Amino acid sequence: MPFIFHKDHTFTVVDNLPRHGVLYQICGNNTSRPIQLQPSPCKDFSATLDSSNRLHLLVMPNNTHLNYLCYENNHCLKKSQVVNASENYTLLSPSIFLVNNKLYITYISFENSAYSLVYQNIDGSIFTTLFTTPYEPMTLKSFVQDNTVYIFYIQHTDESYLLKGFEIRGDQIKETNYVSSYTPLHDYSICIFDDEVHITYYTEIHAKFQLIYYNGSKGMATSLCTASSLSGPIIFTYLGHLWINAYINKDLHTFLSIDNGLRFSNPTLSSMQGNFSRCYFQTFSETSFNAIECYAQLNNAVKISTVYVTDFEHIHPDTHIPIELELYLEGVKLSAASMPSLEEMPPAPTPSSSPISTQPQMQPNFNRLKKRPDPIASAKNAFMEEELTGFDLAPRI
Repeated sequence: MPFIFHKDHTFTVVDNLPRHGVLYQICGNNTSRPIQLQPSPCKDFSATLDSSNRLHLLVMPNNTHLNYLCYENNHCLKKSQVVNASENYTLLSPSIFLVNNKLYITYISFENSAYSLVYQNIDGSIFTTLFTTPYEPMTLKSFVQDNTVYIFYIQHTDESYLLKGFEIRGDQIKETNYVSSYTPLHDYSICIFDDEVHITYYTEIHAKFQLIYYNGSKGMATSLCTASSLSGPIIFTYLGHLWINAYINKDLHTFLSIDNGLRFSNPTLSSMQGNFSRCYFQTFSETSFNAIECYAQLNNAVKISTVYVTDFEHIHPDTHIPIELELYLEGVKLSAASMPSLEEMPPAPTPSSSPISTQPQMQPNFNRLKKRPDPIASAKNAFMEEELTGFDLAPRI
């Protein structure tokens, strides 16, 4: 996936193109020409940007090598080989990131029918094997937030599908099993917000695809929709609320939760459609947009789905949001800040004959998927229609 770095109302885009290799481009009021960093296409790569605008890359040119590049002011300042494995090894899923201004990498090595997840600093003086397993870790995602390393992956064992994660704080390593399902887990996305792990993933049930929201800190799951075709979910927070984008039946849809994941709106056809790329995202600016991944249109002007059409924080340099909308959204934020949340409100009285369950419950969504005939009516109905009382089949959490 491409990488997008946001700083000072500009975007730096890094991508690996089949005919051109690894390129980067600065997109803003004065968009630069693409600059080639790696002359030939590579198997995989990862990138990060530091506070001094130096670009750090981990490039995997083939199955046995990992190379490190540092790029600044149109010059390659450093180039070194990080991993030089024998032909018996196969390397997978490289990732590079900064922890306390020091570079670390993760990657998977495969040898003798066993997969190992390696976590090390860039020179190899700190080296940790987080696990070794005969089951291939899939869709590995590594990122840093508040100097804490998060690593997530899907694993298919002989008995079930697992969504697992590591949390690394200094020398402390915590492993967590977030989701266990007998049905296939195809893809997922992560967002860390208010010290809670928010996850969206989709699973296949009876030849249909079900999109799930899961709060990894509270153990609460919500079925969002079921569709014949579903792919690429991402979850993020913006303007203090949870959002989900996903392709459903080949169209990009949006979900919104205004109560921190307790309930979600109907899947609503996004106002922006077209050629989107799923991208890793990192920001150095103080905004309410908190995301590890995003959908974006990567032209001369980067346009992030959902954010671009409500960008009263001017994350994009070319947006011009009406002042009335900015005023209204600020008023909504102030009003919400003065009202108690649903979690803080006292519970409604319950009959003494109905005991309260202490087990995590699969929460119903408001309604099933449908297209919107009118944007105003659809936005209102997304929050006002009756809730479903059930769904096809809940995954085993």
